[in-house]
Amino acid sequence: RYANAGFNVLRRVAYVWEDDLQTRLEYEKLLRDHHLAFQAIRIDEAPKWDFTVYDLILIASETGYLDEWGTPEAVSAIVQAERPILGLGEGGYAFFGKLNLGIGYPEGAHGDGTSIDWVNSSDAIWSTPYNISLLKEPLQLYDKPSNRVDIFVEDQPPGVDVFGLNDADSRYANLVMESIWFMLWGFDDAPSAMTETGLRLFVNTILRTMQ
Repeated sequence: RYANAGFNVLRRVAYVWEDDLQTRLEYEKLLRDHHLAFQAIRIDEAPKWDFTVYDLILIASETGYLDEWGTPEAVSAIVQAERPILGLGEGGYAFFGKLNLGIGYPEGAHGDGTSIDWVNSSDAIWSTPYNISLLKEPLQLYDKPSNRVDIFVEDQPPGVDVFGLNDADSRYANLVMESIWFMLWGFDDAPSAMTETGLRLFVNTILRTMQ
């Protein structure tokens, strides 16, 4: 037995990606700057990877589109690890569709935008670790319009928690969680395209999904 040595073990994030190296590097820097260990895993390597050692799995936006995402073996390797999953944009939407979730294909619409209208102001997603000011709507997350996926939530599916609505059509959500395990950040663009509010909310979203 060993005494507590007084050091912190970094929480580990797996980033499943395909070919967008610049975006991968941007997410790596953002997470490392916030004291999270980062491991990039190509989508074709996923079937043989042990995802159980991570605290969170990030699904990159370029990994899928509509009903196309990787292989059944890749999906199975990720799901069987039973770790929280944060899906980004089109890739996250396609992946969640493979799980027949209400936040995945074909339960959404496609468009672009920069902002969200916030929902559920008492949730930790707005305060940990960054306090996000909710004094006005919408919250601008991107400097320029980003491609985004919107989940239809007018008749909110059971087990779904909405945090960010489409600022032009409140029937749809851009930031939404299902069954406490799966979070969709509906925008495609990389961290370099985010506003300061967007960057802070994204970090909050990572930690909220890990809980």
